[in-house]
Amino acid sequence: MASSVTNPLLSSTFFGSQISISAPTPKTIPRKFTIPRSILHKNSNISNQAALAALLFSSITPQALALDSITPPPAPAPQVIEIDAQKPGPNSPFAQTLTLNAPKPQTQANSDLPDGSQWRYSEFLNAVKKGKVERVRFSKDGSVLQLTAVDGRRANVIVPNDPDLIDILAMNGVDISVSEGDTGNGLFSFIGNLIFPVIAFAGLFFLFRRAQGGPGGPGGLGGPMDFGRSKSKFQEVPETGVTFADVAGADQAKLELQEVVDFLKNPDKYTALGAKIPKGCLLVGPPGTGKTLLARAVAGEAGTPFFSCAASEFVELFVGVGASRVRDLFEKAKAKAPCIVFIDEIDAVGRQRGAGMGGGNDEREQTINQLLTEMDGFSGNSGVIVLAATNRPDVLDSALLRPGRFDRQVTVDRPDVAGRVKILQVSFELEDLVANCFKFIITNLSLLFGLVSVMIDSKSSGNHVKLFLDRYEGFEFTKYLSFWKSIAVNDFIKVHSRGKALAKDVDFDKIARRTPGFTGADLQNLMNEAAILAARRDLKEISKDEISDALERIIAGPEKKNAVVSDEKKKLVAYHEAGHALVGALMPEYDPVAKISIIPRGQAGGLTFFAPSEERLESGLYSRSYLENQMAVALGGRVAEEVIFGQENVTTGASNDFMQVSRVARQMVERFGFSKKIGQVAVGGPGGNPFLGQQMSSQKDYSMATADIVDSEVRELVEKAYARATDIINTHIDILHKLAQLLIEKETVDGEEFMSLFIDGKAELYVA
Repeated sequence: MASSVTNPLLSSTFFGSQISISAPTPKTIPRKFTIPRSILHKNSNISNQAALAALLFSSITPQALALDSITPPPAPAPQVIEIDAQKPGPNSPFAQTLTLNAPKPQTQANSDLPDGSQWRYSEFLNAVKKGKVERVRFSKDGSVLQLTAVDGRRANVIVPNDPDLIDILAMNGVDISVSEGDTGNGLFSFIGNLIFPVIAFAGLFFLFRRAQGGPGGPGGLGGPMDFGRSKSKFQEVPETGVTFADVAGADQAKLELQEVVDFLKNPDKYTALGAKIPKGCLLVGPPGTGKTLLARAVAGEAGTPFFSCAASEFVELFVGVGASRVRDLFEKAKAKAPCIVFIDEIDAVGRQRGAGMGGGNDEREQTINQLLTEMDGFSGNSGVIVLAATNRPDVLDSALLRPGRFDRQVTVDRPDVAGRVKILQVSFELEDLVANCFKFIITNLSLLFGLVSVMIDSKSSGNHVKLFLDRYEGFEFTKYLSFWKSIAVNDFIKVHSRGKALAKDVDFDKIARRTPGFTGADLQNLMNEAAILAARRDLKEISKDEISDALERIIAGPEKKNAVVSDEKKKLVAYHEAGHALVGALMPEYDPVAKISIIPRGQAGGLTFFAPSEERLESGLYSRSYLENQMAVALGGRVAEEVIFGQENVTTGASNDFMQVSRVARQMVERFGFSKKIGQVAVGGPGGNPFLGQQMSSQKDYSMATADIVDSEVRELVEKAYARATDIINTHIDILHKLAQLLIEKETVDGEEFMSLFIDGKAELYVA
């Protein structure tokens, strides 16, 4: 039987003494391979062309199958050539070709091929060199190829940048092709690449529009210019929940603002007399005094449309946005006139123009210029009243403060004692009021039924009051009038203690006197800290002790309960604080001692509390004798240490006292004119803030000789105060020992207990 061996390159089949030669199948990728045509013409017979074809197809790479890029003619029918059955000679090129390119029989085992559909590159090369790969198909970018093994399996290989790969494939007879891909994939790939940027841009756009009140958020359709719209909150019917009855401790400010409300409610009353409605009202005062609360009360009382915004909302990153928002705000306000526009913290945009060290134009200046124009410019501003609040009136532009813009400046100062009591007691205790009302109704049903019957009978007579008095002649009406008066006076609940259970020992008058200079916000914080302390101690109500501890915590810091204090240090601190208290108690017309404590708080090892005069705090006027007494009191602690422990054992505990004494003494010489040598001359300019358009630095406007005199006068005042404190300590050393011993035992002594040490009356005879 004749053996059959197939060569895929030649497509020839050997059948014993016959050879069947067929033209090779054209490949998918044409490559140009030049052969001189003269060679083909010289070998015109069939046998020579067969030998030439065998040599050609065995020596070139599989890709070089197209001659001169000419489409090959249709394959002719297979021709059978009769040759001898003898073995070809060794020099025959046909025999050499068969010897060099004869593939291994396909019957060889393929069990050594890698498993899976993803081959490593090294596995792929080994399979190629072993003849296990029949064809490969490269991707368009050449990064991946798909192989077909001789057993029909397919696998993918990630191709590195290997310049010898094509040569290796050609040498091992691997069929090579490249995937052209569909023409539509390019369009789909382009569209796919655009999807993510478009989605990201659209998302950012809608987020931006939502933040600025555009489509997708409040504000509706308005285009990209919504960024310049005002962020003010508008209320057609103000629902602030606050009226003037809820504001205490600012009677003068309420009086001024009540006129503004009356302007809005009854404008004809003022225009008939030729008066003009004020265009603006500036609320000025320290932080926490209730400026914003007053503005809310004005809105609640007036009942007119109310716009509220913060000045910081006008200024943005982009130039021109602030001015645009101001214009938009006043356009809305004019459409709702008469109305109120409230701008909180106006110093954010109302600073002095031209201030600072930069030479460029400030966005804030454009905003304030637009605000000035809207309030009193060429177009006018009829029916819109602007309320503004600030705690820094010194930084505002002068053009903003002139009449015609802010016609009135209402000062909301810290409340006095009476104001603090009103803040603590401002509205009725609802629960007690309801209980007393039910008690009154139940115990006086006869009176109520009688009143109803009188009202029925009065329909015929028309004088129900006379009938009521005749029927209940001798009834004690004053008893019930006093009852309702007791409800109105005694059943108050605190503004900032509302909802808090208070003990009966809480005296609001004492709290008000112990908190000079406290604002409404400070009192709110005080009551809240007291409630927290009561809860921490598992109490059901807040007593005066919790309020006192909360006050000390606010003033001096939290108590250091875990601090380890030796007996020696405790004794030193006790004498130091006793020295302050003793000198302060014996100084004429000085503040009384409120409390002495040696419990460490914050950065202080001990504290002595004085109750400053309310009159001094309100007026800000301090006499020379008061300042001299203040310096002596501050030095009393160091003097007590020196007298008791000696100069060798004094500590650094008086460092803060020295700073206070030096500051007071220097102000007395330089600013207050309390020096005989300097006289009534203020030396040392007040300086100025360069960012407020003032001078860049404080320059000395006096000579070195004057500076020496100032230093000597300051030193003389301090030495005099030190001598006074030393005299008092040495004279009343027995009281110093008693007070120090009492502090060591109890750690805290109040003012009344301290003054009981002077019961013998000897100390009161001392005259400074």
